[in-house]
Parts: sequence; C-alpha cells; structure tokens
Amino acid sequence: MPAHRLPPTQAPSLESTSTLRNPLPTHTSSAPTVDLFLPSPDPLNCLGEVARRSPGEPPPNPGALRRGPLSSQQLADYLNIMGIDSICIPRSFGAPSINVDWNNLDNPPVAIGRMISIGFEGLDEGAYGWGRGFLVYSTYDFEIGSEYDVFATQEDLQATQSHSMPRTISVDGLDGFIRYFPGLPMDTQAVYITYVFPFDTYYIAAVLALGLYDPAKVSHVILQMEEGRHPDLTSPDVPLFNQLVSSIRFE
Repeated sequence: MPAHRLPPTQAPSLESTSTLRNPLPTHTSSAPTVDLFLPSPDPLNCLGEVARRSPGEPPPNPGALRRGPLSSQQLADYLNIMGIDSICIPRSFGAPSINVDWNNLDNPPVAIGRMISIGFEGLDEGAYGWGRGFLVYSTYDFEIGSEYDVFATQEDLQATQSHSMPRTISVDGLDGFIRYFPGLPMDTQAVYITYVFPFDTYYIAAVLALGLYDPAKVSHVILQMEEGRHPDLTSPDVPLFNQLVSSIRFE
C-alpha cells in the first residue's frame, strides 16, 4: 500500500545533540515518574535533522511516496505534520525511512484518519515488521482494513492530563508516559517500550522493541520490565532511544 510524499516547504538544517549529561527528573503531582537523559551538543555522536515551519503555515498536501528512505525535505514535511520541530537521531540508528502513511486523503480513501510510521535503517529487522525502532503519529479515529497496533487512546490522554497515568515522563514541557506494550502474537510475540505523548486528536509514540518472547510468557516479561529487572532492559539501544526521545522539541 503506497505511502505519500509531501511537497517542499522549508528545507531542514542539521544540528547535533547527543552527549548525555546527568539525568534530570520529571515531576507530576501524583504519578510515579521516569527520568530521561537530556542531550547536550556533540557533533560526533548524533545526526539531528531539524525541521521548522513558519507560524500559521498550513500542513502541506500529500503526494505519492513508497516505503523507503526519506530525504531531509521529506523528513521535515513529516515532522511538520507530527508537530515535531526537531529530533536527534543517533548515528547508529541510520537514516530515517517511511514505513507507512495510511490516510483518508487518497481517492478513494484507504483509511479513516491517519497513521504515519517512520523507521530507521539501522534498526530495520524483518522479524519486527516496521523494525526494532520507529516513530508513530496516529489520529485516535484511525481505522484501516488490516491489523495494526494502537499505542494510545483518548482515555490515556485524560489519564495523562489528570496525572493518574503510571510511569509519567516530561519532554520539552509536554507530559507523556512510558508503557511496555505487547505486539501482535504469532509464533513469538514482541514486547516494546513505548514513549507516548497524547494530544487532543492524535498521539505521538516512539517505539523500541526489546525482544521476541513466547506468547505464553509475555505477561510475566512485561511485569519484570515494569519492575526494572528484565535483562533485556540493558540493551545498548535503550539509552540511545532515551536520548532520541529526550531530544524531541515540539512545535
């Protein structure tokens, strides 16, 4: 199913922000929080693609784009739609690529609402479908005639706003949450750590696969991860993904 490319708006510039400093705590009134590292400048370790749109400029209309690598301009266009001003991509993750852009803008429409997934070539691994790590933008009303994961609902938005959501995080002044999420069960079942930021009509999720497990044992695996004692939490990708999430600047 084809995805869609957006026409040029403003070309992105490049920034580098990656050396990790001491973690700074996030705070909410009642829910437990998770500390994330904040990035600091270091051009050697991180490629940061920065996209900006002038205030009040309408989102661009889509055009045809199949799954594959994104140019800097295409990435800028997608980040504009997602409401992200800038993001730091660790070099080991590789270049960003489009997984899907399912939307209701085709004629005839292929979906209700919209879901965009941006992956990374260095994390591309067939066993995980969209790769081991990716970003998702989805409207809450999104529907399409195939299986897909839903990483947040409007109930999650309400829980985040009321500070009753477990494992709360704060990035660039915006509240979100971490959730250990079971993928669709097959012979094995993936478990992801998801960093979710719910907005009024859509959510943004940064998703990292931690491993593939026996579906009968996934509930126990998630419990261990929630308690911070599962060995796969020591994957070297986890602190790098924390870095990516912490670097997000929202419009």
